[in-house]
Amino acid sequence: MTNDIDGQVVSWSWRQVAGDPISLAVTNQPILDFFVPKNFKPGIVVFEITVTDNLGAKTLAQATVQVLR
Repeated sequence: MTNDIDGQVVSWSWRQVAGDPISLAVTNQPILDFFVPKNFKPGIVVFEITVTDNLGAKTLAQATVQVLR
């Protein structure tokens, strides 16, 4: 989960920044939900999340996922 020492988290925004395209099902929650296409070749994909608090402060983080099949 996410927390903020001087405010409250009000939004999350996920996007894919590397790798073969994957269908993102839910992009506005703290946990990313995605679907891997049947024709996807195994490899690495990278997702980035932007978290925004009620004061407008933002932070970014990346998650690397290895898709095996």
